[in-house]
Amino acid sequence: MNKTKLLSLIQHFIEEQNHLASDFEILELTSNLQKATANSLVFYKLHADQKSLENFHKRLESVTPGLLILNRHPGKITKPYLIIDECCFLKAQKILLDEFYPLPPHLKLVGITGTNGKTTTVNLAQQISEQMGHPAISFGTLGICKNGSIVEDLGGTTPSYIELRRLIHQYGKTEEVVYFEVSSHALIQDRLHDLKLDATAWTSFSQDHLDYHKTMDEYFEAKTLISSKYSKPQAPFFVPREEKELIQKFEQLKFLFKRTRSLKDFGFHNVPPFFKADFNRNNFELALELNEAIWKTTPKIDLNKLILPQGRFATLELGEKLVIIDYAHTPDALENICKAVKRSFPACELSLVFGCGGNRDKTKRPIMGAIGERYADKLYITSDNPRDEIPSDIIDDIISGLKSPSNSFHHEDRALTIEKAISESSATGIIIIAGKGHEDYQEIAGIKHPYSDFSVVENFIKNRKS
Repeated sequence: MNKTKLLSLIQHFIEEQNHLASDFEILELTSNLQKATANSLVFYKLHADQKSLENFHKRLESVTPGLLILNRHPGKITKPYLIIDECCFLKAQKILLDEFYPLPPHLKLVGITGTNGKTTTVNLAQQISEQMGHPAISFGTLGICKNGSIVEDLGGTTPSYIELRRLIHQYGKTEEVVYFEVSSHALIQDRLHDLKLDATAWTSFSQDHLDYHKTMDEYFEAKTLISSKYSKPQAPFFVPREEKELIQKFEQLKFLFKRTRSLKDFGFHNVPPFFKADFNRNNFELALELNEAIWKTTPKIDLNKLILPQGRFATLELGEKLVIIDYAHTPDALENICKAVKRSFPACELSLVFGCGGNRDKTKRPIMGAIGERYADKLYITSDNPRDEIPSDIIDDIISGLKSPSNSFHHEDRALTIEKAISESSATGIIIIAGKGHEDYQEIAGIKHPYSDFSVVENFIKNRKS
């Protein structure tokens, strides 16, 4: 798109323009400044503080975007830019995106929100669609996935509106449906904007992200937007039948929703161990309901062909010991996985390794400590992604929730702690390693260091055999 056409499309939004060339050619829209090229139009939101401005100038040193669209004056720069009021950012983006990345008319969009279970649900729903003969793709925490494989990294749960539109346009050429995770942040920030969903689901609701939403009521209200704001008229909205408190909330609010049916109702009587855990069964039932709703036929699938999401109840064997690696990083998720293991392996000693992320909701730390102490026979507290916080301070916050802190082991080195937990577990013990799941890094003091719970366990097993 050349300069004349681009400016004519958004001219009534432009408040100021500087350093524009006599003509230019824009081939893509993005919100990622670091990946911008000379043919990129970058929408970049500056915050009203010095640090935001400094970060912007630092990023700008290494790239030469074709055009910047900003929400406030950037100070002294020589790169071409327009200023558009922040309240008009999404409106201007939509006008341009309709030109660059039009929505495929045949494509179905299905959104899944919830505190825990989004990743498992979108992955299972995608694979069910494929088995039913409908090409499908999923977007979420693991990235862009198809049939158990990661096609592309997203760098987060729900992309920006621009990136979401680009991806939908791109994959809509070959797929019939996109299943995507919708975070509470994405909903409150209007990242879906004009997208309307053909079906939606809410997996679960429990404490998380209170550093952002401040209260549980605000967190809940943010998530309700998936149905009240972004669903098409008459689009089905599913809730797991076992989420009693969530169902009660919706009934009080007179929300229109549908409870999931049981696996037996879908004809599944004998299921693999993964689906016997309550939370995984709930996610699977949601995935089945969503597929039946959008394809208007009952799913007939082979469970043995389903590939389970990486880092979600993943199991590794060490003799008669069983190591379970899971992404559980909220109080509810941690309690769910501990309950599931205790129920499935009542005679086995349970060891639990976990930590909490830095720069996130601090109030959940002692709660998770108390849950760990309640269920685990041996408790190991360590680092997760400390980010900008001091790891020992986070560990202390977790320990404050324990009745008997001296009965637990705690150390900042996550790999060392995992190895100790496995070494000290009984011959037939179960070791849950919670919090990081699929992640292949550990963020410390703003730097992402290569790290994987899977690699730590696999190396431990290899060393034991050698």
